[in-house]
Amino acid sequence: MRILTLFILFLGLHGFAQNTPEQSVKDFFKAFHQQDTVALKQMTQEDLVLKTIGEGRDGNFMIKTSPRAQFVSSIGSIPKEMKFEERILSYETKIDKGFASVWTTYEFYLNGKLSHCGINQIQLFKSSAVEWSIISITDTRRTENCD
Repeated sequence: MRILTLFILFLGLHGFAQNTPEQSVKDFFKAFHQQDTVALKQMTQEDLVLKTIGEGRDGNFMIKTSPRAQFVSSIGSIPKEMKFEERILSYETKIDKGFASVWTTYEFYLNGKLSHCGINQIQLFKSSAVEWSIISITDTRRTENCD
């Protein structure tokens, strides 16, 4: 009887295991690298907006905005022979109830060569009792001081 009780208790606790914002970001990048557009859509809100901040040719900073559909389509259309990897170097997570912000530093490699680096600032909200959903992503990109 005790074994049965412990087994039921274990199943109950396992059913309530919660995904963390950091794990949601890790899962996002796993789907990103696998070009899994279905998973990317499931992990993000339909009104997700991606913003990239970079330096223009004139030396001024600029912002490029992409809606989710454009982002997912572009990831899905990357040729399979092109190897890309966004290496996350660190995570800093802040949570306030159903809202979380994950700040990561990264290096981006294209066909094994460092292309650029920067930060990602990813905002999530708790869309259910156990799931965090990405609502926005902002990143910076630079080619200097990536070490």
